[in-house]
Amino acid sequence: MVGETGKLFGLGCDPVVGSLTSSKKKEYRVTNRLQEGKRPLYAVVFNFIDSRYFNVFATVGGNRVTIYQCLEGGVIAVLQSYVDEDMAPVVGLGQD
Repeated sequence: MVGETGKLFGLGCDPVVGSLTSSKKKEYRVTNRLQEGKRPLYAVVFNFIDSRYFNVFATVGGNRVTIYQCLEGGVIAVLQSYVDEDMAPVVGLGQD
């Protein structure tokens, strides 16, 4: 993304001093359901290091990584998505 000054910036690109152990337990609850292709997800990870982005999470499945942001009212927005087009099929996994 390009900011007002013409410099490139992205979500979470600022340096942060933090801890890898959460100081408070976060309370998450199901507010929405998403379908990402036909492949199973390998991981869903919420950010707990930088408190500015506690509402950001990432999913990984097949050849895709997607970063989401939880918004008010249970809405989920896609921030970034990456797909490895060169990935060879993995035996035993269905294709999109």
